[in-house]
Amino acid sequence: MSDSTEVGAAANPTEQIAVDYPETPLAWSQVEDHWSMPRQRRVAWYVLPALVAAGVAFMLLSRPDVVVTPPAVTQPATQPAATTQPTLPPPPIPIDDQFISTMAQSHFVVADPAAMIHSAHIICANMLDGATKDDASQHVYEAMKDSGYGYEDAIRYVNISIQFYCPRISR
Repeated sequence: MSDSTEVGAAANPTEQIAVDYPETPLAWSQVEDHWSMPRQRRVAWYVLPALVAAGVAFMLLSRPDVVVTPPAVTQPATQPAATTQPTLPPPPIPIDDQFISTMAQSHFVVADPAAMIHSAHIICANMLDGATKDDASQHVYEAMKDSGYGYEDAIRYVNISIQFYCPRISR
């Protein structure tokens, strides 16, 4: 065989041009049934980071507690920066404190607030069990008469107790 350096069709159309090339290893080795080491490294450098990124993205997107929200758009301030704060109402006073305050304003001596609150709860419990206002007032009068209080004071005591602690009982 002769090496032809001409480019183009052969002089004889049935003639085959044969060129002897030295045996070179291909990317896929013909001797062993696996990839060559340089190709494995190339694949590792390109594929492994992509797999890691895909895994991280999957983990972040599959978390139920993570919510992706667009950033908030802020509007420019239309009022001057130095504005006065509106006055807030005072915090609510607990009902026991209101009850004791009302009893003091009604001229009852509040020596033991806890005992006074407890007796108001007992008045409501007895009235829910069927006692009347007159029964409760008579009982309170009997307990207070030695302290200088009259029957009218006992009625006022029962009415204030009902106002604060017996919302289901009509006055």
